[in-house]
Amino acid sequence: MSADRAALQALAVRTKAPVRYFELVKFKSSDHNVTCFLAVGKHALYLVRRSLGGLYPNDQSGVIFFAFIRSMDEDAEDSTQLKLLLSESGARAWMGDTLTVWSKNRHALAQQIQVAWNTDYIFRFGQVRHLHLTSPPSSETSQGFMASLVQFFQGEKDSSAQPFKGCKEVLHSAYRFFIPESYMSQDHAGHFLHQNRLLELEIAVHQPVSLADLEASHHNHIRWAGLEYKRSISLSLKDVMITKSSSYQKRLNLSKDICAWTGWEITLISEDRVMAIILLRRQFVPPLADTAQDFSIRVECQRWAVDEGKVEEQNLLEEARLIADSTMPSGPSNVLQQIYPDFLQAKLDTLVLPESAWAWTEKTLKMRPSCKKQACIFVNSILKVLHEEHQLPSSELLEELVAMADGEEVPLVISPLEAAQQAKQLIQLKEEDSVEAMNAWMARVARYFTYCLNGVFFESFHLDQVCNAVLTQKPNQVKLHEAMLFLLHARPKDLTQKWELKELKQLLLDPELFEKYDFNNHALQAFLEFGWLARQLKAPKQEEKMSLEFTQFLCALLVLPEASIDLKAAICRTITWASSGQLHMALLVPTLSSVLKQRNIFLKTCATVTLVNMTKCHEPVKDVLTRMDAQATLVEHLGIPDDDLIYYTLMLTTSLSRTTAQRLALQKCGAVEELVHLLQMTYSESKDHLLAELASSVGQLCNEEDIRSSMAEAKVFRRLMSLYTDYPCSSRLRAKLMFAIRQFCTAGSSTSESLRDDVAPILPQVIEELSELVQSSQPFDTLDDDQTDWLVSSVLLLYTLAIDRTLLEEMRDPELQFKETLLKLRFSPLKELDVTRERIIELWELLRGDAEAR
Repeated sequence: MSADRAALQALAVRTKAPVRYFELVKFKSSDHNVTCFLAVGKHALYLVRRSLGGLYPNDQSGVIFFAFIRSMDEDAEDSTQLKLLLSESGARAWMGDTLTVWSKNRHALAQQIQVAWNTDYIFRFGQVRHLHLTSPPSSETSQGFMASLVQFFQGEKDSSAQPFKGCKEVLHSAYRFFIPESYMSQDHAGHFLHQNRLLELEIAVHQPVSLADLEASHHNHIRWAGLEYKRSISLSLKDVMITKSSSYQKRLNLSKDICAWTGWEITLISEDRVMAIILLRRQFVPPLADTAQDFSIRVECQRWAVDEGKVEEQNLLEEARLIADSTMPSGPSNVLQQIYPDFLQAKLDTLVLPESAWAWTEKTLKMRPSCKKQACIFVNSILKVLHEEHQLPSSELLEELVAMADGEEVPLVISPLEAAQQAKQLIQLKEEDSVEAMNAWMARVARYFTYCLNGVFFESFHLDQVCNAVLTQKPNQVKLHEAMLFLLHARPKDLTQKWELKELKQLLLDPELFEKYDFNNHALQAFLEFGWLARQLKAPKQEEKMSLEFTQFLCALLVLPEASIDLKAAICRTITWASSGQLHMALLVPTLSSVLKQRNIFLKTCATVTLVNMTKCHEPVKDVLTRMDAQATLVEHLGIPDDDLIYYTLMLTTSLSRTTAQRLALQKCGAVEELVHLLQMTYSESKDHLLAELASSVGQLCNEEDIRSSMAEAKVFRRLMSLYTDYPCSSRLRAKLMFAIRQFCTAGSSTSESLRDDVAPILPQVIEELSELVQSSQPFDTLDDDQTDWLVSSVLLLYTLAIDRTLLEEMRDPELQFKETLLKLRFSPLKELDVTRERIIELWELLRGDAEAR
C-alpha cells in the first residue's frame, strides 16, 4: 500500500495517466493469474508488471476501466480477497463477469477504488452515484486471516502467533493485539471495559506518516511524540502528576516484523483518574520503508479504586506493557514483509530517505545507495590526508575501506571535493530540470557523505577526529577545509543557484543569511559539538569562550524554524559550557527567552538549564530576565506536567527571587499559587529532587511578609512539616525543608510567632538526627555537599527556634543530649563557615543559660 508521490510519478510513466494509489496484489481473471501492481487512476485501474516494464499483459489490455465495474465484494471467509463484479461490456472485454484481487490491505484498496469510481461517474454522467461495496461484518477475532494470500504468494501455511494464556486476540485497523479475556469491546473501535467495570482500555492506531514529514515537523523521535501526548492529555484532567515518563523497549516480535519499533511509557495520576500509557512507533513500514505509524495503548481507572486498594497502579502499567508487547501487523509474517525493492532502491539511490532509513535498510535488507563507492572515495581522500599528517588512528582503516567498497579499487583523487563532484555522474536528468535537480542532488550527497564519515564506516573513526586534526602542510589544510565546507553545504534556498565554496565568515556578511541559505543540519551539529565551527570565526577574547560573531551565529540558529531539535539542544549545551566565561548577554538572554516560548518541551528544558547556569555565573542575567517579564513564562512552565522542565524551572525561579523586586514580580505572575499547588500534589518518592527545589523556592519567596502570610494561610507550613516527619527524605530534601520551615519561623511577625509553636513536635527529631550524624564515625571532611548542607540547615533552624523560650527549654532537655552535639560542632569544620560560626557559639551560650534572651 502506498501513495508515495515519487513512486506514483514513476508508475504514471507506464500507465500514461496520473495515478493516486498503488498496491502489490495477486490478480486473477478467466485467463490470467499473476502478481503485479494494481494502480488506481482517475478513470481506470492499471495492472503494472512487477518489474515496471509495462502493463500486464500488454499496454492495451492492462487497463480496467471504471465503466466496466458495477460493484465490489469483500469476501467474508478470506479477508484479503476483493471481487470486482463487471458489467456486460466489462465481461465481454475480460472474458468473464468477475475479476479477483488479493491484497493484504484489501479494505484500504477497496475504499480507494470506490472513491475513484464515484468521481469518474460524476465526470462521465454529471450525476452522483456510489459504487456498491459489500463488506463482511466486523469481528474482533482474525481466525484464518489472510490464509488465501499466503497460499497465493508463498504457498505456506499460516504460522501466526496465538494469544497468551488468559488472553484473546483483537483486530483493530489491520493490527493484532492480545488483551486479557476479561475485557469486553464497547464499540469495535478500540474501546474496552473490564468485566469488573473498574478498568478501561483504549487502543488507538494512527495513520501512517512519511518519515520526511515527521522530520519536518520535529516529531522524528518517539520522545517528542510522548511529550506532546503527555501535554495534550493533561489538558482535559485536573491536578495531573506524572509518576513515570521514560523510553520503553517492546519486548516481543511475535510476527517476525522487520520494522523498527520504539516506545515511550507514561503513568499519571490526576484528581479523579489514574492512567498507564504506552506509545509505540513502527518505523520503515513496508512496502517503501518511508513511513512510520504510531500507536497508543491506554489503561485507566478511577482514582478512588487505587486509593482504596482495589487496583494497583503498577498493574495498570503491566497490563499496558503486555498489550504493547503483543502488538503486531495482522497476518502471517511471511506475507507482511512485502518490500517493493525496485522502488526502495530508487529512493536509496536518490538519497531522499532520512539518515535513520539508510542505516535500517543496510542492516535489515542489505540494501544501500548506489553512491556508496563515491562515499568511499570521498572518505578515502580524507583518510589519506590525515595519514600523511600522522593524524590517522590506524593505517588499517584504509584497508577496511577497500572491503567496504566490495573489493573494488578505491582511487585516490586529488581532493575530497573532487570526489564529491564525481557523484554528479550518478544521476541522469532531463535537460529542462537539470539545474535545480542537480543542485538538490548535491545537497543530498553532502548529507550522505556526512552520515558515512561520522562513525558509519568505522567504529573507531568519527568526524571529531577530522574536526580536531592538526595539519602542518598547507595543501592538506586546504583539501580538508574544502571537504568540511562541502559537508556543511551552505547553499542558497533558490535551487537554480549552484553551491559555491564560501567561507563561513564570508557568508555571515549577508544580513539575510538564514533567510536565503540552507545548511546540512547534521554536519552543522557535529561541527558545533566538535569545536570546528567556532574556530572558523573570530577568536574570542581572553576572558571569553565564545566570540561575538559565534554568539550571533548561534542565536540566529536558535530561532531558525528549519533548525532541528537536536541542533538547537547542542547550541544550548555549547552556551552552558561557555557560561563560566564572559558572555554577550544582550544577544543570548533575549534569544533563550524566545526559545522558552517555543512549543517543544525538550527545547524549553534545554533553554531553562542554560539560563540556570548563566544566572549562577552572571548576576546581570537575572536583571535582564526580570525586565523581559520572564517570570510569566516560568509560571506557565510550572503548569506543564514534565518533571525535567518543572525541576529546572524551579531552579531558575529560585535564582530569580533574590531581591524584593524579583519576588514581587513572581507573585504578580501567580508563582505563589502555582508553587502551593505543586507542593500539595507532589508526593511520589521518585520526586525528591522536585520537592527539594520546590521547598527552596518557597523558602526564598517567604522573605516577603505578605507572601509568607498567604502561604501560611494556604497550609504550606503544615505541608512542609508533614513532609519532614512522614516522608522518607534524602539529605538534600531535609536540608531544603529545614530552610523553608526556618523562613516561616523567622522573627518579625505575628505569623512567625504562632508558627514557631507548631514546630515543637519536630524539634526532638531534628536534634536526634543532627546528633546521629555528628556522633557517627564518619569524619566531617568525608561528608558530601548534601550532608553538609543538612548540618548547616539544622544549625540555622535550631538557632532560629531558640528565640522562643519554650523551645529553648526543650532543647535543654538532658535526654536530647543537644549540649554534647553542639560541643562537638564547635570543634568541627562548621566553625570555619561564616554562616554557622557565630550561631553555634550563641546557641552554646543560650543552652548554658549564660546569655540574655535576644
